[in-house]
Amino acid sequence: AVLSATPLAAPPLAPPPLCELPRSSLKSSLLLLDLSRAQQVCSLAASGMARLRVVRLPPSAKVVCLEHCSALTDLRPTDGCPGLLSLRLDGCRQLRGASFADASWSAASLAELDLCWCSRVEGRDVASLLRGATCLRSLSL
Repeated sequence: AVLSATPLAAPPLAPPPLCELPRSSLKSSLLLLDLSRAQQVCSLAASGMARLRVVRLPPSAKVVCLEHCSALTDLRPTDGCPGLLSLRLDGCRQLRGASFADASWSAASLAELDLCWCSRVEGRDVASLLRGATCLRSLSL
């Protein structure tokens, strides 16, 4: 056995406690969510994201919940989102009706639509979306 007076390498420093680390969360910082190339995403839940302004939905979206995203102004489907079953936007107070006014939505399979407290979406915008919604079972305005 060899004994040496040379100290071994210093032990690694312990990471700082979590309470000392700066916090950053997607919930507080995300402004744009573009899932237009996410071919396999069927469900999206991003409720309460206070700074989120623009969402581009994936083409395979079936269930979308963006409730209480109070700064959301623009919601766009990719390839019409033909399989969309449920769209819950309750509390998206800044959402513009222009999100629904064009023919970019394919609402044939839409069964549930919640637009409560979406005060900037007008009746004509909703009518444009619902023209092809033959499976609609629940509508909240």
